[in-house]
Amino acid sequence: MENKQSDGQKQTGLAGLPTELLIQVFSHLDPQTLEEIGLVCHRWHNLIKDNTVWYRVFVARHPRTAPVFSAAVRTKSWRMELIRRDELLAAWNNGRSTLRTYSLARDLRRPSRILADFRRGRMLAYDATMGGLLTCDISSGRGISHALCSIPAGCTTYSVGRHFMIFGRWDGSVYGSILERKNILCAGLRSMQTVPGRHNSLITASAVCRGDLPKQGLPGAFTGDIQGSIHAWDARTGECLAQIALGGLAHAQPARVAPAAVLPSGDVPPSQNAVVRLDSDGRRYLVALLSSGNVYLIENLFCVRERTERTPRISKIGLFKSPGLSADPSSWVGVQICADYGGQNVVVYNQDRFEVFPFHGESSSVLALAPGQQISLAALECGDHAMVARERSIVGGDPLLMAVVLRSGLVLIVNVRAASFVLQPLARIEPQLLRGWHDAQGAPDPAAAPITAVALTGLVVVVGFRDGAAEMYDTVSGEFCRRVSDGPSRRMRAGAGAGGAGGAGAELPVSTILLDDQSAAGLLELGPVIQFFEFGDCYSRQHHSGHRIRKKSRQREKKAVDDEIKSRVRDYEYQEAQLEREYDMVAQYNGEDTTGAEQLQMALALSASLQSSEQGENTSPGGDVTPDEMRQIERIERTEERQRREEAQVAQIAQQQEEAQARQRQEEEDLRLAIRLSLLDTGAPPAQGSSDDNRINN
Repeated sequence: MENKQSDGQKQTGLAGLPTELLIQVFSHLDPQTLEEIGLVCHRWHNLIKDNTVWYRVFVARHPRTAPVFSAAVRTKSWRMELIRRDELLAAWNNGRSTLRTYSLARDLRRPSRILADFRRGRMLAYDATMGGLLTCDISSGRGISHALCSIPAGCTTYSVGRHFMIFGRWDGSVYGSILERKNILCAGLRSMQTVPGRHNSLITASAVCRGDLPKQGLPGAFTGDIQGSIHAWDARTGECLAQIALGGLAHAQPARVAPAAVLPSGDVPPSQNAVVRLDSDGRRYLVALLSSGNVYLIENLFCVRERTERTPRISKIGLFKSPGLSADPSSWVGVQICADYGGQNVVVYNQDRFEVFPFHGESSSVLALAPGQQISLAALECGDHAMVARERSIVGGDPLLMAVVLRSGLVLIVNVRAASFVLQPLARIEPQLLRGWHDAQGAPDPAAAPITAVALTGLVVVVGFRDGAAEMYDTVSGEFCRRVSDGPSRRMRAGAGAGGAGGAGAELPVSTILLDDQSAAGLLELGPVIQFFEFGDCYSRQHHSGHRIRKKSRQREKKAVDDEIKSRVRDYEYQEAQLEREYDMVAQYNGEDTTGAEQLQMALALSASLQSSEQGENTSPGGDVTPDEMRQIERIERTEERQRREEAQVAQIAQQQEEAQARQRQEEEDLRLAIRLSLLDTGAPPAQGSSDDNRINN
């Protein structure tokens, strides 16, 4: 009776387990167990498929996550987000660390721009000082392809993209070059000075569209000059596709200014209409910032594929003002723009002001800074998050995070898509290395910021320091995760300093950080020294990759053997057909397999030949021989000589046939042995009682 009651209580407890307790239990289970636990009962299956339950599980496992956060995967399912987020966080925080360091000093003095493609495992680096272009393996630096792509003389601005590079000069001329196409470097400048598309003044800004190289007939790059004129260029043909005059929007026609070519190179008058910054997604929008502070959005540039006239739609979306900015374009050197095309915002900032302008709206958002605080640098999330249209229904609300580094070393994480007049930081990070930095420096130098590079994903923030070290922090909580790198070794510093002027003690600050938002990997640039880091079980992946490579290699070898056997069989069949044709010719010459009419003609010809020879023998040498008889004798002699040659040819053909038959028998024997060996390699059972098997076994 007690057993029955206990069994009943046990069954009642399993069936009636509270939902709150189930949520706590589910929060500690792995994905595979959660898949199997849905088979226990119908109620548990419904709970596992319920998105609300998974939201509670997510909150229980990540209690410090804010309601608005950047998701690890773009989905509406909290379960998929939880699984993917746990995998990436486990790799970032607890995964095995792999750090590979290599130097590019032999080919590049100091890279000015680095682009990484983690999917392909390739890296593209450009040195603007020496004009070198390089591509290599991102993890090891091997497979280097180097080319020269020097900057033209008098260059005032340039921009580098994944597949294209554009230069602008003081006299208004434009040069471009396709960098990489189908994994092949295509360095080599070409002039883009078409007569209707030439600038009339100094070029002050340039931009290459993001993404892949656009098709012919679509803009792939833009340039802007000191008069406020913007030109759109076809990256494939070098043709000017459109001209936009932002400097004369207040008038019917742009103001007429003397060409810059007639002015001295160092005496260019300042203009409030100068284009100082350009940025484009290559799909729909072009953002332009003028020296007057006006921010313009230009549309309808990419919708026309045929060679028809484009009518761009221009709209002013904001006015950026900050102390120290004037009409002189040189005062805008420290102003940067970062466009969020998915959320339709553009961020404009310098050391004193950080402002977000929406594409379609009246109010802008400003980041409140304490008195005395200055912005050192800022960076948007890595990856293509800024290019994908925002979906508020996905997990986390689909924000776009941006790391803002202050000159004091404090890192602020802000959401540039927040609908607020004043942006409030989601997290504040104070790196641990700042304490040692301030102790070593004594009084902090306002001109030398301790943090020189920053990059972030939706999960982690990597901060690079002036001494070459790098640390990683959690994006949501701001907690310290782990040390990424302690900087290059002394030997690597000496090798890098040998190319410059620093010697063995040359300072190598972290200048660029690139992160892969789909895996726990990244890249640190310290001048010519590159450090590739990866967290997780990368060696296991390499082992599986090596196993797949070996398997493919065996398959290729097997295919090569099969192709060789097929080739030999075709050669054998061709030789058989050739011998058959020779047999037919010899048989026809010998009179074999001939009809009665053919045999009669051959007999008559032979009789005539014998009769002619007998007449020649009966004729005495001293007798009278007429000319006709002499001609007949000569004809008979020629006929006999031809017959003797034909008989010799027949004998030679017969000998060749015997030799060919001997070779044929030997090749057939070799072919049977090769087929037998291939069958034994593939595991097929051999035929019983075959003489070839005995030879192989012997």
